[in-house]
Amino acid sequence: MTTTVKNFLRKRGDSYPIDVYVVDDGGLPVDITDATFLLTVDPGEAPTTDAGNEFQSTGAITGVATNGLVRFAITAAQADLLGVFFYDVQMTASGGEITTILEGSITFDQDITKD
Repeated sequence: MTTTVKNFLRKRGDSYPIDVYVVDDGGLPVDITDATFLLTVDPGEAPTTDAGNEFQSTGAITGVATNGLVRFAITAAQADLLGVFFYDVQMTASGGEITTILEGSITFDQDITKD
């Protein structure tokens, strides 16, 4: 499975989830039964430690595991950021094999409405 690069643009404080489809190199859904997922966001593109991580979110398999859909909940507090940040998503398969399946940047733009 190849690591996919995808960049996101969000408004500061927006708390809608990030949905990720796990697909093979041919674009077909991967059976993610018993796999676990972790999304990590950091201000650095290549951090050497996790000390600067802004936040992490554990993914939840959504729907039927054979469809490969994982949902990451993002709270308003976690999204209370401005600027460009970097992320990756790691999948740990049921056998313990770890694969980085997605990476890229998340840009948080200033919003107008403040709650």
